[in-house]
Amino acid sequence: SLRELVAERLATLTPAAREAVLASFALSRPAPAAIESALRAARRSQSGLAAAVEADALELRHGLVQLRHPLIGSTLYDELTPSKRRALHARLAVVSEDPEEAARHHALATSAPDEEVADLLEDAARRARNRGAPDAAAELLDLALSLTPGDLRDTHSRREFALAQDQYVAGDPEGARTRWRRLADEAAPGALRAEALWSLAQFMETRPDVSEPLLAQALAEADGEFALQANVETTWARVAWWASRFGDSETHANAAVELAERTGDPAVLAPALAEAAVVARYRGRRQWRELLDRAVAVERQIESPPPLATLPTMVRALIYLAVGDETEAVRAYVEEVRELARRRGDEWALASILAPLCEFECRVGDLETAAQHLAEGRESMRRAEAWHLVPSYTYDSALIDALAGRVDEARAQAEEALAESRELFPISSRCGWLLGFLALMEGRPGEALDRFEPELDRIRADGLFEPVRLETDLIEALVLLGRLDDAEESLSSFLERGRRVGRQWALAGGERCRGVLLASQGRLDEAAEALEQAVQLSEKLGHTLELGRALLAQGIVTRRAKRKREADEALARALEVFERSGMTLFADRVQAERARIGLRPHAPSELTETEQRVAELAAVGRRNGEIAVELFMSVRAVEANLTRAYRKLGIRSRSELASRLARTRRS
Repeated sequence: SLRELVAERLATLTPAAREAVLASFALSRPAPAAIESALRAARRSQSGLAAAVEADALELRHGLVQLRHPLIGSTLYDELTPSKRRALHARLAVVSEDPEEAARHHALATSAPDEEVADLLEDAARRARNRGAPDAAAELLDLALSLTPGDLRDTHSRREFALAQDQYVAGDPEGARTRWRRLADEAAPGALRAEALWSLAQFMETRPDVSEPLLAQALAEADGEFALQANVETTWARVAWWASRFGDSETHANAAVELAERTGDPAVLAPALAEAAVVARYRGRRQWRELLDRAVAVERQIESPPPLATLPTMVRALIYLAVGDETEAVRAYVEEVRELARRRGDEWALASILAPLCEFECRVGDLETAAQHLAEGRESMRRAEAWHLVPSYTYDSALIDALAGRVDEARAQAEEALAESRELFPISSRCGWLLGFLALMEGRPGEALDRFEPELDRIRADGLFEPVRLETDLIEALVLLGRLDDAEESLSSFLERGRRVGRQWALAGGERCRGVLLASQGRLDEAAEALEQAVQLSEKLGHTLELGRALLAQGIVTRRAKRKREADEALARALEVFERSGMTLFADRVQAERARIGLRPHAPSELTETEQRVAELAAVGRRNGEIAVELFMSVRAVEANLTRAYRKLGIRSRSELASRLARTRRS
């Protein structure tokens, strides 16, 4: 058998060669110099390495000493008595140049609690954490815990708390929860127990009815600990925000910053400033950018960064995703977070950023990329066990389905996400909007309004100043129901707040609504001006969804003004925008509106502008992916356009397509 062959080979090894094999097996990077150092430490002949190579137990490959077969090393190691194993690791601890590996060997060389070795392991864990290896940090801290003397209870608890943090970041939230809960239940009243309570609320409990009692107890037990009190207030600001209590959220955020300033600790001040920036933005405070910029600057001073989810770099990306006005800045900030998360192995942070990124891609018109983010984000969510994000991803999936024209699937998923969200802001608000939006698109403005108004009343009740996207659809529903005075009042408030906080998307959507309202009042020329302004603002923003809706409204209004050719041109542009993005929901509406214009209908074989451009590129041999890049479309949209072109032209292959287009050009 293989084991017998290995045993025969090992029987021929000299003691020095055996030592060389053991060192190669136990070292993470067994370079020849390290093996020779291990031989010297064992007082063995330096010829041991050469002898092991000659006996075909070891080989030199890529500058390292490698075992010829893994069983050669494991068999020798398993034969060692416990005392000989400890002696081996003691020698390797001395020759290891890497502090983390040396600490591991010191631990394996120790049979009883030893505070000096535990200190080495804790320091090695700190190094691992700083290089973005939380799993290695957790492993080292676990060893440190096992070697911490029993009479050092405070030190043991402190290390267990740090281990819980590393487990959380490394993708073991249940392990972290268990340790935090044990500390919260067993630690003496005071700062350590307060930290455990705060951690449970900060990282594990998203429901305000569960997390707020934890925070209240933590704040009470953290008396005089300004840094901990600041952390608790920072988290409480976020929890109150989830509960749509924006006034309470601002109070907690301000308290957090005041306490954090007193500590002078950047690790405490940076998250407090970032949370204050979030609340200030939603409350319409102009200083939110200043707070956010300062938070990011302070973050750079942190020596041992906490989990990425709490840092201003993450918060900045989330804020800019929510604002949505600066597309290039959004992509840059989001990519910075994704890179940091990948480097740290922080699946929680990846899951947290990909959910809003999916919605953002829907708004800028890339459903295919949105679907990719959806799949990647759900996988990160699963690995991190970040189940609080389930409703966010269910909503994202519903939004993609809605825009792609899969209305029944979208409605079912939106209802599911709303039930899962347990009325937490902002996901419950988004689900309410989507359900109302679907009703509006299907010609039921009354049902849409029944969705919009309670949601808006709820979030406005406690001082949310920021314009929200459902307001434009609420205004459109009011116009369709003939409630023009209410629509005008809502529009005036929306535009005023949009201007005050500088939201370009709100101004674009507001101008579209103003055009629709003016048209309903019979002021068609003024309506056309407002809609042209909406088109220009949307083009500048690069928001495909809003641009297409503005063009659709422009086409409808100019048709009513009997300017049929202008109406057809606007609707043709809208159709191209929606087809390029795969937004079948609106593309179908545009087709119906074009049919109402009354111009000579297109011949069945006549291609639209988008279909023509896609067909021409396909005819010269471009692949679908190449066409998508050149025309700024999704691959799915390219496929849909080609399918329609084939059907209209009565062909089945690209060779037939090339022949048909060539004949058309000659004629």
